[in-house]
Amino acid sequence: MSDIHYFQRYTSRENAVTNATLHLFSRIYEHSTKRLKDLLNEVFDADMPLGVEIRQQTRSGESVPDGFIAQAQVRIAIETKVDAAVSSSQLERHLKSLGEGGEHYLLLISKHEPSRIDMERVATAAQQAHVKFVSCTFEELCIHLGKSVRDFELSLKPIVDDFIAYCDDMDLLPDRRALMRVVPCSQSFAQNRAYGIYYHPTSRGYTKQQFIGVYRDKSVRLLGEVKAVFDCTYNGVLSKTPVNGASTNEFDDKIIAIIRDTQRDVGWDISCGHRFFCCGEFVETDYRKVSPYGIQGARVHDVSMFLGEAKTLAGLADLLRRKTWE
Repeated sequence: MSDIHYFQRYTSRENAVTNATLHLFSRIYEHSTKRLKDLLNEVFDADMPLGVEIRQQTRSGESVPDGFIAQAQVRIAIETKVDAAVSSSQLERHLKSLGEGGEHYLLLISKHEPSRIDMERVATAAQQAHVKFVSCTFEELCIHLGKSVRDFELSLKPIVDDFIAYCDDMDLLPDRRALMRVVPCSQSFAQNRAYGIYYHPTSRGYTKQQFIGVYRDKSVRLLGEVKAVFDCTYNGVLSKTPVNGASTNEFDDKIIAIIRDTQRDVGWDISCGHRFFCCGEFVETDYRKVSPYGIQGARVHDVSMFLGEAKTLAGLADLLRRKTWE
């Protein structure tokens, strides 16, 4: 049975993307009003009065009730653009649709940065209409999401991870090749190092990254460059479906070996329902996390600024030894 995604991959792009984005906001709101408020405040750089406010002994007119529950009027209009050009006149019409009274916001989410001149025109109209207007890309929204959700929020993090994977599937994000995915692998570390392969369940979110960093004991200890990604099943015969990279049989023996060794040494059955990231080899490094505590889930690091100086995988691994992260 296929895994069920939080965000389905429909063929009608713009409507599907709008639906998925609103569904994301809805799920975050169901999880925590404060979490959605924090996210929107991050996007709008504002202090949005979202949710109810509970006070005691607050004067209202000529009386002081013992308790008071209030909710400010907030309206947020959202426009998403995937392939079509951004229309400043359309956004100006949205400003008028917000009506009178309360606090009003207009959010444009697009694949590409819109025209600066158009956005300045809309911003001027928004200011005159007393509306807070913000334009952001899907990449920026994903960055805000990554900041707002914690590893321990187990009911929310898979939803956010799958939305980010959805954006990648729908080609809403820029080229991810210069990114390194840092993955905690304390129990499978020996097998990862021996075969140059990282794996995780196919149900987990996936975005294309050039590098895998294997993390253990508060540091990235191994670095590999992803050559091919396969979804695999092994029942005496290896069956694999290419996901990304080269479609090759070069890694078949190593995939079979890591499946067998992981079952024997770690006790995990990864013979089906798993995705294998084949690097060929990992090189040792020591990219240390200096902030408190370890990580419970994957992190993504942009290493593009290092690639000019580090011409090879070994060079990048050596350079990361002299860097730290939080």
